[in-house]
Amino acid sequence: MIIVGTLVNRIDSRLLLACGFSILAYSTFLLSHINLGISMGSVAVPNLINGFASGFIFVPLTTLTMARVRKEKIGNAAGIYNLMRNIGGSIGIASVTTFLVRGSQVHQNYLVANVTAGNPAVMALLHGAKIKFHLTGIDAYSAHRKALPMLYGMVQQQASLLAYADNFRLLAFLALLCIPLAMLFQGARKNARGNAVVNGE
Repeated sequence: MIIVGTLVNRIDSRLLLACGFSILAYSTFLLSHINLGISMGSVAVPNLINGFASGFIFVPLTTLTMARVRKEKIGNAAGIYNLMRNIGGSIGIASVTTFLVRGSQVHQNYLVANVTAGNPAVMALLHGAKIKFHLTGIDAYSAHRKALPMLYGMVQQQASLLAYADNFRLLAFLALLCIPLAMLFQGARKNARGNAVVNGE
């Protein structure tokens, strides 16, 4: 945030905004390659980049939004701006959650089609699970009943993971789409020192 606050007075805020969306797209593309065997670094690094991108998005966006508002109207403008951000955030969270649930159901439908008694890999996994449970001291029937839910749980995990990957990919495309839209903003006016004017004077 401190770095962006300095750059916003030297570089066109629209360029900083476009740069922020580019970095955000890159970080979400990285997250779209996640799998169940990833390390902590594979999640931490994209999130770190994501946080860096947020500074390049929200600071210039606020500057561009308030730059041409008169000083006496800055309070009302800030209130409307925050209201629209909250509404947009709520709609975004609801949409992504819906896409996650529906995407998980779609992927589960495709995965379950391959989990059949005629699939050697599935039967080998099920047999291994039954042996594992049987070694704990329970009978073969109970071991079989425990192995089936475990197999279904693995299918659900994979389906949820694929849904998350799809959503990260979608967010990356949306971030890329915002880059040309950032150029539609009017540039912030500069004062005599060349600094961006936020109160319209």
